[in-house]
Amino acid sequence: MPRKAVDFSKSGSVAAMAENLKRSITEVCVLYLLSSRPYYIGELTEELSRRSGGFLDLVCPYGLIYRMIDFEYIAEMKKQRAPDGRRRQYYEITDKGRDYLEELLACYQTFSSAISNVLQEKGAEDQ
Repeated sequence: MPRKAVDFSKSGSVAAMAENLKRSITEVCVLYLLSSRPYYIGELTEELSRRSGGFLDLVCPYGLIYRMIDFEYIAEMKKQRAPDGRRRQYYEITDKGRDYLEELLACYQTFSSAISNVLQEKGAEDQ
């Protein structure tokens, strides 16, 4: 059986690692933003980019949004007028989404703390 081709142009690069981290953390960030108030997609992507200093940029947000709708983490609201006067589809976090966000944040904190501990240990050995 032939092996699946591997794209080595990305494997082992800082860019590939950054892309994987962005994909993993974007869901957390979107749910976190929606936990404060409803957003329409354009506004959500702008806020995510603004708060991350342009690091997190949702180029195709609909896949993520529809996946979170399928999992019932977010829901479509009735269309509303946005500040620009246009009718927009807003999204809000559900109770299930809030519970999931709490779990994700706990996981993120544990992961972040573990990485920090590893990096601190390295620094301690050098002293």
